[in-house]
Amino acid sequence: MSSRTRLRGEVGKNFAGSSLFVSFNATYNALLKERTGFELREAYLDHRQEHWGFRLGRQLVIWGAADGVRITDLVSPMDMTEFLAQDYDDIRMPVNALRFFVFNDKIKLELLAVPTFEGYKLPTDAANPWSVLPKETPPSPVWDAEGSRPEAAPSYASPT
Repeated sequence: MSSRTRLRGEVGKNFAGSSLFVSFNATYNALLKERTGFELREAYLDHRQEHWGFRLGRQLVIWGAADGVRITDLVSPMDMTEFLAQDYDDIRMPVNALRFFVFNDKIKLELLAVPTFEGYKLPTDAANPWSVLPKETPPSPVWDAEGSRPEAAPSYASPT
């Protein structure tokens, strides 16, 4: 069961040997209000010649995946904030990258440069039902006035 409603738009324009592609999401999330809004998903320039090409911009980098097993598909991070309620392709996050291709009939070589790091998004908000953090704060020791030793009884901090 998903708490979000999404509208995805895609726009593309082809030129001689090149193309521009832009995709975006407009999302309303009834459960996680901070996830409501507009998101630029992909925006890249793709250029191909007879035996080489490049792609520059914000893009999904997918290097082979079979039945949910990601052995070589490790470039694009995953958004795990609602991972059980989204399609596998929707939890992939695009990265800013330059991909350079050299290819012929027998071989394909791809060089990839990702200048900025983007890691996985984990569900850490307590309001998120898929949160990886505990719902209650673990006990913390209370130190005496001198600050040299803890008191005998633990106290619990209440979440705010």
